[in-house]
Amino acid sequence: TLNRTSGGLPAERDTLCVRFKVMRCRYCPTQGQSLMEVAQYWWGSDWVQIWGANAHIRNPLKIQPNELLTLGPTYLVKRGDTVSRLAARFGLSRDRLELLNPHIKGVSLQAGVDLCVMPEVCVGQEHTVNEPRRSSYVAGQ
Repeated sequence: TLNRTSGGLPAERDTLCVRFKVMRCRYCPTQGQSLMEVAQYWWGSDWVQIWGANAHIRNPLKIQPNELLTLGPTYLVKRGDTVSRLAARFGLSRDRLELLNPHIKGVSLQAGVDLCVMPEVCVGQEHTVNEPRRSSYVAGQ
């Protein structure tokens, strides 16, 4: 939505306000990124969890640049929810929940807002992916 703050014809001093909706728990990788690198970019998330959320990816070492990836589930805030209660419910620290959702830091949660809730799974486990003539090893976080 574009709204001009002044009436009449556009002028150099006009201010445009742009409103857009951010897709929570989504990411578009850059050229050459693997799921392991995407997971590390998202604050040490587990790449196996991200791979599980993207069943269309056959090889986690080869993902397409600008392909919309699902990083994890989202949760629609309900009336009465608090950051602390939701963090406990999804097995996250309050800091991690706020890191994944910077729009909630320091404010009261509003019903109807989407939150990215990437619970930590497979913590401390090791995962190996093998590809013909190439092996990649990543330790779980």
